[in-house]
Amino acid sequence: MAYCRFSMDSDVYFYASTRGGFDCVRCLLETGRLVHIAGYKEAVEHLNRHRQAGHKVPDSAFAALRRDFEAGEIR
Repeated sequence: MAYCRFSMDSDVYFYASTRGGFDCVRCLLETGRLVHIAGYKEAVEHLNRHRQAGHKVPDSAFAALRRDFEAGEIR
């Protein structure tokens, strides 16, 4: 499931990885590489780093991550 995709409102494509954890596709923080993030806390920190760098990350990505974490769907 994608938490956010490249769009007018998002500079980030971030989704739940089939390997567990999350993937940030063409990550602007890591010179366009695919970045794997282990868990929920790290995912929130990563998305916050994007915002601190001036990248657009929709509030809905944070809300969906929190909802899935609280439901026990992600760790």
